[in-house]
Amino acid sequence: MESIEREFRYFRITEPADKKDALIIYGGKDISRLERSLRDEEGEDEYKVLKNKLNKYYLPKKNKHHARYLFLKMKPFKDEYTVTYVMRLREKAHECEFEATCDERILEHCIQTITNQDLIKRAISKGWNLDKFVEEAGQMEDTCLQMKDMKGDPRDIGTFSANKIQSNRSSYKAHDFEEDCGYCGFDHGEGRKCPAYGKQCRNCEKYNHFASVCRTEKKKQQYRAGNFRRGERSVKKTTEDKIETDSNTDVSDYDEDEDYFGETIQHIMKIRKVKTIQGVRDIEKP
Repeated sequence: MESIEREFRYFRITEPADKKDALIIYGGKDISRLERSLRDEEGEDEYKVLKNKLNKYYLPKKNKHHARYLFLKMKPFKDEYTVTYVMRLREKAHECEFEATCDERILEHCIQTITNQDLIKRAISKGWNLDKFVEEAGQMEDTCLQMKDMKGDPRDIGTFSANKIQSNRSSYKAHDFEEDCGYCGFDHGEGRKCPAYGKQCRNCEKYNHFASVCRTEKKKQQYRAGNFRRGERSVKKTTEDKIETDSNTDVSDYDEDEDYFGETIQHIMKIRKVKTIQGVRDIEKP
């Protein structure tokens, strides 16, 4: 009703009959039905008669004793400003029908429920009214908030700085240890499809890696270079040394192939796909 009456004032609708018609139009079929069915009341102002009929129909029956019971149970919320608490109390006090003693009842309830003992002592000793109580409480709360902000906590600042430095170090290390793929030689990101899958190496004729990163060829080159250096330092070689060296080469190649196969399978399992000569089949992760 307050909203439509505000529109009446804005559009300067003053005649009772015009207000009644506007209320029925805005209210729709329900208001029109109630206007016809509810018992008429005495009065010359058609709008006020309709307004009283609707209020009696829609508004709940008030019980001031129950409202006062709810009022006395009200307490301030955690970290709630006093002015906000007083506004809630005033809203509930309208239903209690305190009339002229409304502000006094609200002040008494504030003194009983607010935990700021310094504020309560000053209010009692100086005999503040409700307005003075709210004003002083607001100033005290603002002062406490400003002092807390000015003091701060050095431990919080130190913790923040340490966390920031540690975060920077972690990101720096992560950036430093980013390496290219060991199967194709490119940086395509973890979990993305490697272009080397299904391709055959030109050096070792194995699958799923390029010749540019072939580990078998690198191992052989390193082994040959080591043999060459040992040959320069050696005065002579016997047939037994050569046989032993060849035997070690076979074992080393076997271990190398086994390790390389295991690393390849682990990398393939990340993307759940493996290419073979016959086709492609999915491998589910465990």
